[in-house]
Amino acid sequence: GYDRAIAACKKSLAKLGTDYLDLYLIHSPNKGKLVETWDALVELQRCGLVRSIGVSNMDVAHIEALLEYRRPVPTVNQIEMHPMIWEEREALLNYCKSKGIIVQAYGS
Repeated sequence: GYDRAIAACKKSLAKLGTDYLDLYLIHSPNKGKLVETWDALVELQRCGLVRSIGVSNMDVAHIEALLEYRRPVPTVNQIEMHPMIWEEREALLNYCKSKGIIVQAYGS
């Protein structure tokens, strides 16, 4: 939720000994309060504590939920990506491209 995301970011900043983060992501949309947590990241960005905000492991429906509530589009969607799942991810990749969302890939 909102308060936990704000607190987690401030704790990370303190541990890292820095004034801001270049990128801060919401991870895994399977539980929790997506829109409230996203609002916290938007506030962290507004306050200058993070430069860019994004999501991790989110599909089209999750991003659409943010847009349905008229929230800013994520800058980044970090997803698992490798040749073995290219076809499975193609619709998501095309969606992100159409919304101007940068896809950051990780492999497993």
